[in-house]
Amino acid sequence: GLVFLVLGSIFLVIAVLFFFLSFKFNSSRKRVFQPTSIEFICSMLCLAFSLFGITFGLVKLITANIRIKFYRNVIQNIKIQHGIKTIDQELLPSGGSSFVGANL
Repeated sequence: GLVFLVLGSIFLVIAVLFFFLSFKFNSSRKRVFQPTSIEFICSMLCLAFSLFGITFGLVKLITANIRIKFYRNVIQNIKIQHGIKTIDQELLPSGGSSFVGANL
């Protein structure tokens, strides 16, 4: 997921650069937008790749975080059912509370 986010942001920067390059000087030395230039076509292709990469990366990142939380809860429930002490319960004398001031 993060790879697609990074690649999408890189393609977005490249798309913006090519979009600014698509403004050409005309005969009177004024900048004129030319949508038929190869720079504009490259900018639109990079923009399409960047939008795909960013949206796909965000979706994968969100679903991965949901899966991590789900399987972490499943493992925790299995440990509780089988009476296996978790790392928090073994390290802390308070019986599993990770808050420092919980015994007060």
